[in-house]
Amino acid sequence: WPDQQIETLGQVRNTYIVARTFGGLIIVDQHAAHEAILTERLLAGGGTSALAPPFRLEATLQEAELLTTHLRPLASLGLELDSFGGTSFLLRTIPADLAEGEVGELMNQVLSELSASHKLDPEVLREKLASRAACWAAIKAGDLLSRDQQQALLADLSGTWSPSVCPHGRPTLFALTVEEIEQRFLRR
Repeated sequence: WPDQQIETLGQVRNTYIVARTFGGLIIVDQHAAHEAILTERLLAGGGTSALAPPFRLEATLQEAELLTTHLRPLASLGLELDSFGGTSFLLRTIPADLAEGEVGELMNQVLSELSASHKLDPEVLREKLASRAACWAAIKAGDLLSRDQQQALLADLSGTWSPSVCPHGRPTLFALTVEEIEQRFLRR
């Protein structure tokens, strides 16, 4: 479908985007789709937003050790942290795609994933951190989107490496071909 002209028709329960193509209909899970887009952008290093003033993070001793050990992978995702003495850190930048969210909650998500996954291979850990942050920041089920927002989401999704699944392995979309529609109406 990325090669086809696609036109959004609307949302179902403000959760699923319905769109038409020449070959039929596509139904997209807006959260899973946005999560896939954001994860790919985070892993590609899609730019950062500076925090002015920097966000001060008070960590536990265990969290401070995890952050100190993983400053480089975090910076590669756009989370630039500096030690601020003891167990305090200053977060200076965040990924541009996550700039609209609440910074403290973003860091709670990051710390939670670091605690659960810190023993993994560094690249796998980086992917898990990106996926966790993307899931937190992604459009939610129930969010009302304008037609333009729906169309933009579909355009962004079609440009991803793997538009059919989110980082957790859930499908982002399914297609209903004209042939399948005709079969349902007993036209075949």
